[in-house]
Amino acid sequence: MLNQPRFLILSVLMFLVLSAFSQTISVEEIEFLIGREWKGTMTNWDFKLEKAVEVPAILFVQPEGRRDLKLVYRYPADSDNISQTLMKIKKNSTRIGKNTIVSKKKLKDGTLILRTEGEGKIQKQKVRYSYVYKFGPNVFAIKREIYYTETEITITANDYYFTR
Repeated sequence: MLNQPRFLILSVLMFLVLSAFSQTISVEEIEFLIGREWKGTMTNWDFKLEKAVEVPAILFVQPEGRRDLKLVYRYPADSDNISQTLMKIKKNSTRIGKNTIVSKKKLKDGTLILRTEGEGKIQKQKVRYSYVYKFGPNVFAIKREIYYTETEITITANDYYFTR
């Protein structure tokens, strides 16, 4: 059985080790995404058709408060169709949305590659989510993969790729 001082020291050491290895992101690190438009494609898995559907799109990235970015998508084939989503940076900058940042790499050209993971359910089936974000001066990409834990099937649910 550990005595209290020893337990306290071990707890503090574990916190420091975990903090050193946790990956974080801030809006300041990716503020170069904000401003000019991005052109590219959005590929989404159509669960009813059971196939990927690619759509050309234009993306605008706007600041939303201190810690979030608003992603506004326009579709040239349907000029009235505009969609938007928030990229929320949470939990002391260790999460994007509900998913924990598990890796972060900065390339020589300044491109930042992040990987997040999380768990959930789709149609009552347990799944694990994996997102790969690629943010660079000339590239903006988000890829989401879904791994069905019971059937061990992985699909690429979304693959967004934009350049400027």
